[in-house]
Amino acid sequence: MKWIRQAAAGVLVLSWWGRGGYEDRLAPGILDAAAKEGLKVAWHLEPYSGRTAASTVDDIRYINQTYGSHAAFSDAFYVFESLRITDWTALDAVNQDNVILAQTTDTTKIAHFNGMYTYDGIAGATAPGWKQAGDYARANGLVWAPSVAPGYIDDRAVPGNTTPTVARDNGAAYDRQWNNALDPAIGGSPTWVSVTSFNEWHEGSVIEPAAPRAGYQSFEGAYGRTGASAQTAYLDRTAYWAGRFAGTG
Repeated sequence: MKWIRQAAAGVLVLSWWGRGGYEDRLAPGILDAAAKEGLKVAWHLEPYSGRTAASTVDDIRYINQTYGSHAAFSDAFYVFESLRITDWTALDAVNQDNVILAQTTDTTKIAHFNGMYTYDGIAGATAPGWKQAGDYARANGLVWAPSVAPGYIDDRAVPGNTTPTVARDNGAAYDRQWNNALDPAIGGSPTWVSVTSFNEWHEGSVIEPAAPRAGYQSFEGAYGRTGASAQTAYLDRTAYWAGRFAGTG
């Protein structure tokens, strides 16, 4: 949590695979730790087996009832792979008291949601549909939250695939994605910017401090930094871009 705060992030978005699951059991400790650093915890609702619009409504109610009184609680819900379900009418039961985001830039697919977001660094590298999504969100009072990433290794996410892979290029890829997000002509003037990810090691998109280790990408050389200094290079660069986004630096 201290590292996340060092990156100037205000909210941690927790992967959540259903009530009683591993992440759900971790949530109380995560909320406590986040509160100590002045962070909020939002919820990334994953596509567990049997998920429906109705079960998602139940999940949102459960999370609100279970964790809603905690100082670190955020009522933002990111619905991953929302396009798997075509009818989200059930969200009308909870979308007045929560911020529920669909994972898409297709504005015809966000009825009953409070906004939309993108997830991975592949989209961040080229920003397809971002301006349209941002313009639509702003015109309709919705949240637009594109995501940026320092890199992405598809073969780790989908074994056997080799493309698309987003090389880090010593930080140039991350800067390019942040530029895409913050350029009004490309990124559509986002409400929030999400970083994918803090620690998704499996897909090689991490900004979490890292020492070199066999089998993983090294941060050595990122932004011209080497040795111990390179280990926190992406935290510090995130803080730089967060300042640009907030208009403070």
